[in-house]
Amino acid sequence: MAAIPASSPVTFGHPLDVGELSSVGENIMTARFELRIDPDDCACPVLAMEFPALDIRIVALFPLGNGLVLTDVEVRGELSDPALPPKILEVSRRFLLEVLGSSSGGMLLRMTARAGLMIDTLQALGIAPMLPIQVEEDRLFFNVRASRQKIQQMYSRLREGGADVVLGNLSRTAARTRGSPGGLTTRQLELYRMARNSGYWDTPRRITLTEIAKVLGLSKSAVSEVLATIERKVLKEGLDPLGL
Repeated sequence: MAAIPASSPVTFGHPLDVGELSSVGENIMTARFELRIDPDDCACPVLAMEFPALDIRIVALFPLGNGLVLTDVEVRGELSDPALPPKILEVSRRFLLEVLGSSSGGMLLRMTARAGLMIDTLQALGIAPMLPIQVEEDRLFFNVRASRQKIQQMYSRLREGGADVVLGNLSRTAARTRGSPGGLTTRQLELYRMARNSGYWDTPRRITLTEIAKVLGLSKSAVSEVLATIERKVLKEGLDPLGL
């Protein structure tokens, strides 16, 4: 079985039009959310509570519709105990689709889960969480990057829907990433990160242009245009703004 890949943050970006992907206004903020998740909706809190010594992070989210979301989960920690991986699989058997990678240091699992209020709210507002999402017991910790108004709307909708949620500090997001090779904007950098870590440039390709567009809520042509810009600015120069 393949070894678990090295961890790196994955950010899906947000459903913005191509103009917004090229230049982000000064009103864009980053906010920290803490959200309780029902163990019946997802295996992550079950694993976190059953194995508190493990580091559990959601590294990819793919909404499937019909109230479901496909979730890639990193489980990191010392797994040399031969009994531990079977216990992990037993706990997650209701959600597990496949093991993407495994080693003595961790596992990469692909599961289905109920989309729930969090995903519904994010999709309704046209924003996405920055990944990875940290799981600690029955709590998710994640950042979102959006306008102050949308962040406040997200918090209000979650509260009105009965969610146990805490909104952390807000910080202003710069429009461009200084020193980024090729002069990528923040949004271009996020799209590059998402495409790279999801396997868009792998051989064979693990995610298609159509799938990226669906996840981001953008047209296929808009995503194609931005990816072409990224390839022109970064990949053809042999530079990697993520340092990977």
